[in-house]
Amino acid sequence: MELEERKAKVVDVENNGEFLSVEYIREDGQRVIGMFKRFGWDEAPREVIAEVNLALRQGPIQTAGLR
Repeated sequence: MELEERKAKVVDVENNGEFLSVEYIREDGQRVIGMFKRFGWDEAPREVIAEVNLALRQGPIQTAGLR
């Protein structure tokens, strides 16, 4: 079986890309399906970075404990 015929492909995307199902065929003909859950980013989206930077600029609202 040629490599091109066994190429992995995404077969299902759920919850805006939070969950993915990927399928490929092994050399011995077995079909393999992997399910993946996103838990972070290689690089965060600009909107998330802007939101975090805004929160950090505002500083703490309250402190607890001994100073």
